[in-house]
Parts: sequence; C-alpha cells; structure tokens
Amino acid sequence: MSFGFVVTDAFKARFAAESAGGPKIVFTSFAVGDGNGVVPALPVAGLVHQVYAANVARVQVDPTNNKQVNIECPIPDVGPSGAPIGPFVVREVVVKDENGAIMIAGTIEIPKTVGTDGVATSIDLVIPLTVSDTGP
Repeated sequence: MSFGFVVTDAFKARFAAESAGGPKIVFTSFAVGDGNGVVPALPVAGLVHQVYAANVARVQVDPTNNKQVNIECPIPDVGPSGAPIGPFVVREVVVKDENGAIMIAGTIEIPKTVGTDGVATSIDLVIPLTVSDTGP
C-alpha cells in the first residue's frame, strides 16, 4: 500500500472555475478515519470510518517552496470538553471546501494515542498541495 495525497475531480472542477475567474477554493474542514483497521483505497468518495473531524487551522504558502501550499490539520490531545481524542490510527484523510466537497484525499498511517496508552499525543497533519502559482 502506498501512502500519499491526491486532488479529487471536484477539486479539478473548482480549480478550473477559479482559473476562469470564479470564486477561490477555500479549504475549511478536514476529517480522518481509521479505515476499519486497514489502509483503504484513496477516500475520494468519503471515509470508510470517520473518527475525527475539525476545521482546518491554517492554509499557507510553504516558506521554503513557493510552489507548495500547506494545509494544516491539527488533531489535539483532548477536545473542547476535556475528553481525550483517540485512541485510533489515522489511515485516511480528506480535506473539504466551504461547500463540504472533498478536495483532497489521502492515505497515511499514524497512531493517535491517549494518556492511558502511556503517552498522549497531538498530531499536526500538514497536507502539501503542489501548485504552479501561489500568487493572488
């Protein structure tokens, strides 16, 4: 199984519309899943088994590569209520636009532990998006 990220057909359509003068794509949320215990095929149609979702923290041009945009998707140790987030293994990831359409899909394999596992972890997923131009 290979790991990585792809843009979806929905992204390609939005990007073409943006390039023709339409509204800019706004990455607003992300979700991760555990794939029900296995790394699934790329989740371009949706996650096999979602375990966490939140807002994208930041989208910025990579400071060392002006042809890459980094989409920052944090998974904290605990949620707003103070309850631990996890444990699970992140195996599938999607990034959505302001309309809820999946723009980027990916597969990875990162354990998300909690304090009862011996150590609590936060995960700072940074999803790279290579572009030809990061200008206005």
